[in-house]
This record gives sequence, structure tokens and C-alpha cells, in this order.
Amino acid sequence: VRIRRRGYPDQTATFPTLGEAKVWKEKIEGEMAGGGFLDGKKLRTTLLKDLILRYVEEVTPKKKGAVAETYILEALAENPIAAHSLDKFADGELASKLRNELESKPTRRGTPRKAATVIRILAAASSVCRHASRNWGYPAFRNPFEMIDKPLLTRASSRRSRLASEDEIKAIVNAASGSIFLPTFATLAAESAARRSELCRLKWADVDLDE
Repeated sequence: VRIRRRGYPDQTATFPTLGEAKVWKEKIEGEMAGGGFLDGKKLRTTLLKDLILRYVEEVTPKKKGAVAETYILEALAENPIAAHSLDKFADGELASKLRNELESKPTRRGTPRKAATVIRILAAASSVCRHASRNWGYPAFRNPFEMIDKPLLTRASSRRSRLASEDEIKAIVNAASGSIFLPTFATLAAESAARRSELCRLKWADVDLDE
């Protein structure tokens, strides 16, 4: 069978019976008409790593958390699982294997990953696949990371740590006394819960000492 349709690459396949050929022809033409067709060759020749690195180059720099996401995705691109072609991710097994590997294998520093960290990595991978499906001509590529179960966050792993005591804050300030700025930053961070970036951008016009 050879299918020619404007806007799509020629599709060819061989079948032992005319009936099977007609079924395939109707399926492909239906996908083309409905906008859900994806050239199988594109899936077989594109690696997950290719999508990740393109995302890091084109999409991540536009995000507020670009530095952290770049670190996560570049490390993920080095994982051997990312070297598989997209068609191999169809059944979700490789995505599950990646999740299990992240949970069981320690980091480069030899420490285990927390559930929240594993979830963050899988969410980044899912964002890449979702963006590719919607924007890069992979409309029929199902996001394999949406099909797998994520690690469960326990109350202990998801809650914030307790607040530092006054004595602990004083100890931090004393330990940072060799710096002009750190003692003030430590005190202000503890009192205001401001982010580091917010503290770095502060101007006197932002500060109301009376209030």
C-alpha cells in the first residue's frame, strides 16, 4: 500500500492480505484527516534525549527557574534511558524504569533522592514530552510520564522544617560575622521569609522601618 496525501510524507507498507492492507490504509488516512497522524519514522529516529536538549535550549531559558531546570534536564539527558527512541516509550515501561531507578540509585554524592526530588525530575520530563506533543509536530506521541504512578509524599517528607530558634539564628549571625552582608541577610530572611533573590533586589525605597 502507498498513501499519498498533501502535507504528509508518503506512507508505504506491505501486508499478506488485501483485508489487512485496507484496514491499515483506512486507519492512517483517518489519523491524517483528524490531525492525529504521526509519521512512525519520526518516532523511531528521535531520541528522548533529543527532545530534552532542544527543550533546554529553546524553552527552559524563558522560565523563572531556568537554572534549576537546566541542571535537572541536562542530568536526565545523560541517563541511558533517555537514549531510547520515542517509539520505545509507548507502553510506559521505560518511564516506569526511570522512576524506579531514580528512587533506588543514589545521587553522584552517594545520597538517596527524596520523593519530592523524584517527582520534580519526572515532572520536568513530562513537561518536555507535553511541549513536544503540542508544539513540535508530535501530536500522537503520548506523554509516557503521565501514565506512571509517582512516588507518594508522606507528611514527614512534604512538610517544611521547623523554624529556627532565636539562639540558632544568633549562632548563624555570629558565624557569618566575617561578611558585611550575611548577618543582616540571615536575620532578615528569618524575620521576613523573603527569598534570596528578593533580598538581593531590596532597595531602601522598599523598606519601611516604622512599619
